[in-house]
Amino acid sequence: MKQHLVYIMLSAAILLMSCKDSSNPADRYGETVVDKYISTQEFGEDITLRNLQQAITTFRLTHGRFPEDIDEVSDFSGMPLDADKYDYDPSTGVLSKAALK
Repeated sequence: MKQHLVYIMLSAAILLMSCKDSSNPADRYGETVVDKYISTQEFGEDITLRNLQQAITTFRLTHGRFPEDIDEVSDFSGMPLDADKYDYDPSTGVLSKAALK
């Protein structure tokens, strides 16, 4: 009898240790929603960056030079820009996301 009890307890312990996913469906759903929100935000930022880069190209074609600074990019594109979010090189006309600080 004791031997059966030991086998049952050992089997239960192995079964519990093998269950790696202890999260409930609500937790998984919440994680999925947050992940999708973050990826949507990143996608929007990428599209904005492409549009701004296109505005810089159009500015150069129109004025024969690159914008002098990010404020000139903002004025030309009509899009308000947060200078802390972007790095702009006026010598090359390259606009990129600023590195996280």
